Amino acid sequence: MKENFNYFWKFLMFWEKEYAGDINDGAGITIYGFTERFHPELVKELKELYLSGRKDVAEVKAKEFTKKLYWDALDCDNLEHKLDIVIADCAFNQGKSIAKEVKRKTLEDYIAFLKEEDYLVRHLWLIALIKRSDYYDELRSYDKFGRGWSKRIISLYDYLLTDYKELKWD
Repeated sequence: MKENFNYFWKFLMFWEKEYAGDINDGAGITIYGFTERFHPELVKELKELYLSGRKDVAEVKAKEFTKKLYWDALDCDNLEHKLDIVIADCAFNQGKSIAKEVKRKTLEDYIAFLKEEDYLVRHLWLIALIKRSDYYDELRSYDKFGRGWSKRIISLYDYLLTDYKELKWD
């Protein structure tokens, strides 16, 4: 849904932080969730803005880039309420291909098993969280990062369940 992008951004910044520096994970400097390893030019520009006292400009740029690269690329404006945030966060955290697969499997399950049971479309985000969790445990890097990913999913569940009121670390 169109109005949900700002809720997604709020959750994203809770988990990613504005400026994490280099946390020695091989990705280099992380700013607004973007890493030097995958977005060197963007990170360089954001870092210059951030460290020169223009955090507001850096955040607007990062937010626009996030919207274009993840939210718009996955057509989140046209997804069900809250499912949009789950899919966008999955894309940001693990990549668009996994997010697309989670979205596909969520809709498949709904059509195959839950549509006839009067399962409300507004609850699709719950299925997506389960599908996302299932995908993560199959990744090679799960042993290293899985605990953090699981905590992020639980945090997102709490955030969505409380209608964007509760942001916490599990």
